[in-house]
Amino acid sequence: MVNNRWSSPDQRSEDDRVPASGHSASLRRLYVIGGAGSGKTVLAVYLSELLGIRHVELDLGGFAEVENLAKDEGPWVVEGAFVYGIEPLLQSAERIVWLDLSPRVALRRILWRHVRLSLAGRNRHRGLRNLVRFMAAQSGYYGAPARMATGPTDWAAISRAATAQLLEPVSDKVVRITSPRQLRAWRACVQAGPGSFPDW
Repeated sequence: MVNNRWSSPDQRSEDDRVPASGHSASLRRLYVIGGAGSGKTVLAVYLSELLGIRHVELDLGGFAEVENLAKDEGPWVVEGAFVYGIEPLLQSAERIVWLDLSPRVALRRILWRHVRLSLAGRNRHRGLRNLVRFMAAQSGYYGAPARMATGPTDWAAISRAATAQLLEPVSDKVVRITSPRQLRAWRACVQAGPGSFPDW
């Protein structure tokens, strides 16, 4: 069951206050998690370039590095949707950014990404049928109850409820972003440095 303080992003206002964050210079190990279309890769690349640290995308084969990364003092920014076997990384991370955006926002981004990559000839999942199937599957992410994943490729186990459950033990390190406006504000705070972080 999803904790009440992590209620559905559809129930949150676009004017939510900005989650607090440490000064960018002090961040050496960051983990970015969220569903499809939440903007994990875009944010991870941004943080990697801003802070000058290594970027690892678990969804593209980086999962094999989980144990080594967890032992590595960094710096690194790791991103992925996995809910299996990533507890060591969550424990090692100094900050965890949960991109918990609404289905409306995520589906719009998925559609735009598919069109953009198709036009550029770089879409690994070409075709309208693949797009429709993938977008339809997102209802499972937002609506399915949490369950134990059987392995890293148990994609059906990846859900919002499972993510919330996974993050509960490390909630003191979680920055939860629920809207694009909030994400822009948080990024600006990270870039600005100390003295610019409002309380959550």
